[in-house]
Amino acid sequence: DRAARDGDGQRAWVIRDVLAKLDPEHARSIRRTLGGLRRQTGARSTSEAAAIAARFADLGLGRSMPEPPLT
Repeated sequence: DRAARDGDGQRAWVIRDVLAKLDPEHARSIRRTLGGLRRQTGARSTSEAAAIAARFADLGLGRSMPEPPLT
């Protein structure tokens, strides 16, 4: 529902990967819900994990820092 509501092709792509493991009728229902949604080249990730990781990246962790002065 979230992928369809938000027009989220990335999320729909991940969901489609697991449809073969589901009950066939349930999988058909999901396919109808996701009909027409496709990933777009260059689209940013829409996962909550990616959003959290981006916040850490914005802190500058892992970048080179200048040497502290020796006193």
